Amino acid sequence: MTFALIFAFATGAQAQPDSALSAIRAMMTALERVESVELQIAGEVNLVGKLEPYTATVKATGTPMRYWAKLEGTEQIDTEYASFSGATVSYTGDAGKREVREVPTYRALLNHASAPAVQLWQLFFDRDRYRNATEENTFYVFAEEVEGRTCDLVGLVSTEVRNDETFAGVTHIWIDRETHLPLATHRVSFARGRAGAAPKIVIRATSINPAWDDSAFDVPEQAPVRTMKRPEVEQDVLGNMKPGDACPDLDVQQQDMQTVKLKSLIKGRTLVSFWAPWCGPCIGEMKALSELPEVKSGALRVVAVGCFDSKQNIRAFAEREKYPFMFAIDPDCEAATSVLTKTMGVSAIPHAYLFGADGRLIDHWIGFQDGEELAKKVRGK
Repeated sequence: MTFALIFAFATGAQAQPDSALSAIRAMMTALERVESVELQIAGEVNLVGKLEPYTATVKATGTPMRYWAKLEGTEQIDTEYASFSGATVSYTGDAGKREVREVPTYRALLNHASAPAVQLWQLFFDRDRYRNATEENTFYVFAEEVEGRTCDLVGLVSTEVRNDETFAGVTHIWIDRETHLPLATHRVSFARGRAGAAPKIVIRATSINPAWDDSAFDVPEQAPVRTMKRPEVEQDVLGNMKPGDACPDLDVQQQDMQTVKLKSLIKGRTLVSFWAPWCGPCIGEMKALSELPEVKSGALRVVAVGCFDSKQNIRAFAEREKYPFMFAIDPDCEAATSVLTKTMGVSAIPHAYLFGADGRLIDHWIGFQDGEELAKKVRGK
């Protein structure tokens, strides 16, 4: 089948929408005609703290609810398949062999291929969340190009209760201004006092309502398997740094946009915390840190490094809130991963690193629960 981006829903309008909600409603109108979809996508898989690129084909239908995916990666990732229909997932597991499992939800993630399939089914066919969108739970970010197309990047906030625990999240959607179809998506989740960001998925080609035969959702009995060299795990599970390590010689930008070395900002006992303006636990951590006697007296220096957002948003927050910290910015802060976050091992925020006066790491941790627990960590208790 030849894949091409479908422009059947184009209206010719190229202007910025009045709001995120109007962009989402335009997308809903475009999606009303979509009963099935076949996508060519690109993304990244997190392998032991290292992001490996992949490409994949994803097929999905709204009614009946089905998805199928074939994922192909670099030398670190075997070709993988996943298919969901009814209450059954077929997928390739160990050694590429086909396995079948009954699952309670279509969101069961049994291999790398199932993750983008689930996200893209939700993006195209979980339309109740779009119908429930309001001015209060949506926000407009900015215009950005994806695959050479001008898109409006919007955020959709959602909450869900599972097993008596509340999970919150923000789904970022890049909506094509001409077709009003989604061209990329990125999910940020909040749970247990921490925020985590999944790698961005980019849709390179879209086929709307394709004709498939009965074998279109089949998973082969055996997928090709390569002899791969898996990445060695030399770091602890929280990230690439371990106690005793010196701060890496990496660039950050100050509020005046001057580039300096992160390690040059470590003067005396210093807490380096990675954060973003949209991250509730990060803001809670900042408020608690600002009340610590050690911070008020200057015995503990705080360097707050903004990431996973735009420089404009990070600078605006720092200038507005006036916390007694040294604010810095990841030079590649809008990326799902950057040289700085990848080297430091930052995949969820807030992620704090406590350095001694000698510039070596004492401890680090992810998430924020309350001020009392934070004080104990800062004081090494």
